[in-house]
Amino acid sequence: MAITFICPSCRKQLQVSDGAAGRSGRCPHCQGALVVPSPTAISEAPTATWTGEPPRAAGQSKTWIYVTAGVAVLLVAGLVAGAFYFLGGGGGVAATNEAITYLPDDCHVVAVLRVAQANKSNAFKELKALSKDVPGANALPTDIEKQAEKMGLALDNIEQVTLGMSFTNVDIANPTAQKPIFVVRTREPIKADEIKAKLKEQKFTEAQASGRALSENLDLDMAVCIIDPNTIVAGPAGPAIRKVLERNGKPKLGETMQFALKEMGAPKTIGLAVSLKEALGRPDVKELAKRNEQAAKYIGDLDAAVLQLTLGNDIDINLTVFCKSADTAKELNDLVNGLLALLKIGAGKDMPPDLAELLNALSITADGPKLQAVLALKTATLVKLSKQAPKFGP
Repeated sequence: MAITFICPSCRKQLQVSDGAAGRSGRCPHCQGALVVPSPTAISEAPTATWTGEPPRAAGQSKTWIYVTAGVAVLLVAGLVAGAFYFLGGGGGVAATNEAITYLPDDCHVVAVLRVAQANKSNAFKELKALSKDVPGANALPTDIEKQAEKMGLALDNIEQVTLGMSFTNVDIANPTAQKPIFVVRTREPIKADEIKAKLKEQKFTEAQASGRALSENLDLDMAVCIIDPNTIVAGPAGPAIRKVLERNGKPKLGETMQFALKEMGAPKTIGLAVSLKEALGRPDVKELAKRNEQAAKYIGDLDAAVLQLTLGNDIDINLTVFCKSADTAKELNDLVNGLLALLKIGAGKDMPPDLAELLNALSITADGPKLQAVLALKTATLVKLSKQAPKFGP
């Protein structure tokens, strides 16, 4: 008997054998972390709701346990996914501010990746090696290197990458289709002629944007502009990057985005600032949230989020979510900690030791209107979990 379920990240349908029920793994389409539900949980899930009640006695429906435990797994996976996705990343406040000049208007997400700092760390080196040994696992270190090679850049010459993205025109059904504009700062001056020659080899054609040479490849949907000997701006081919290059001055950012950037400051290795208020305030998101009363409530009560990752021998992760009120932060804190406790109880001795270690190291607290999650993630544990996680699907 096969189990058919939906990936919680990309919403694509997956099918596995019933023997995989309860196992953790990765979606073959988006590489998102997931846990295979049991057939019982799938059949009863549409009627399951959060009531705040304790789990039912043995012999009664276990839907409540499956659903809440699954949510807890996704919350933890979301925190760790920040580490997976943004492993890249010198600079300081001045370099960050300069890079922001070339980001698009109305950014809802800004990430600062201090590549030079990350590249020195043992964690980055181990994850880079892992991405080569385990297909699809923590692939970003290798992806950064590949993208740099397209522009004729050596990874060890990249000081900092800053990227910005707006969700204003994103298709909510396919949010990953949106591509950011990113600014690359190098340690040593680049040779413009060599960069342009490398791009020509890949069939980039040269155009003009506000008096600057712009290399474009419509098939790759990529455009590259050399701003000065140490700065390159790149992004999807089309009007977005041209608008940035033709704009006089820094981008127009919303009040909440400015607040998130201030809270992020100059990250040691990696920083991510998100305006939840602006990104989640779209009419289509609100309409979608109406299907779940609790989700609709919390979407309207979230302002911003800041993720800080520091890479050394291991990975220190600090995620802060800024809510509209202390009451909301406390409610979310109680909810998340309750789900994590339920997950530990439900899994019992069946929980893999490395996952149990990760959950025990995770601290979630509320401080006024702030909800904070802190995790000291051992690189060795992350590597083990990545190697153990199977892929599902055809």
